[in-house]
Amino acid sequence: MSRFPDCSPDELVEYINLCGESANIDAKVPMEWDGGEKSAELAKDIVAFANSRDGGVLVIGKEEVQSGKFETTGVSAQQAATFDTTKVATWINNRFSPPVNLVLNQA
Repeated sequence: MSRFPDCSPDELVEYINLCGESANIDAKVPMEWDGGEKSAELAKDIVAFANSRDGGVLVIGKEEVQSGKFETTGVSAQQAATFDTTKVATWINNRFSPPVNLVLNQA
């Protein structure tokens, strides 16, 4: 599989289905980018990955159903629509410095 974020849509789906959590991967329950408390919690994880050597990937719509076991639940179309790259990057970069390079992909 090619290096994320340069992967094809099929590779992205495979990546999501195979991953659990590690130092560079974090799974999050289905959610919206609300510009409030939920966004702040997600921003904390985004900035932590931005400050790490190899970056990281947040998979939204994947839940830990028991320790170390994850289930892909996905997000609704309404939830997915809230994750606009420009809106999310602007929100984060207005609050953190230096700027975070952010890539959002939907599968």
